[in-house]
Amino acid sequence: MSGSIATRVRDVFDKLNSIQEFMAGFMEAENWTGADMTEMLERVSEAQGAIAQRLRGSKSEALARHHLMPQVERFAEFFEKASVNNHAITARLDPVVHHALHGDKGGPWNAIWDEFGRKHNVENRPFFVIGFAVGLMYRIGQQAAEIVPW
Repeated sequence: MSGSIATRVRDVFDKLNSIQEFMAGFMEAENWTGADMTEMLERVSEAQGAIAQRLRGSKSEALARHHLMPQVERFAEFFEKASVNNHAITARLDPVVHHALHGDKGGPWNAIWDEFGRKHNVENRPFFVIGFAVGLMYRIGQQAAEIVPW
């Protein structure tokens, strides 16, 4: 084995810290409240009802790729500061759900990210930010969505 025991222990602690950061971000999303979250949950619920009606006896439309982290230019510095590639993680969603999240101008999904950015110092905290993104997907009931690279 290469490396000293101290080096290996440090590596384990670093990995545990990364898991803790991810879980902290995930829990932040789980506990998120406010008008934007309420709107997003209502819109997704309506979208799922529409999907259920459409699917009776027919096949689903092609799935849309949803970036878990917003692509709007105003977020670029935020994700850079967090050391996160905001293009890297997408989920395949029904287009109706995708539209419910964003509408025509970013919608409640981007509004929640705006507030998250104002509330938290994310400098060099990629696992916290990724945990928040994944937590949002769980919060809106899309945990089964296929996660794919862009």
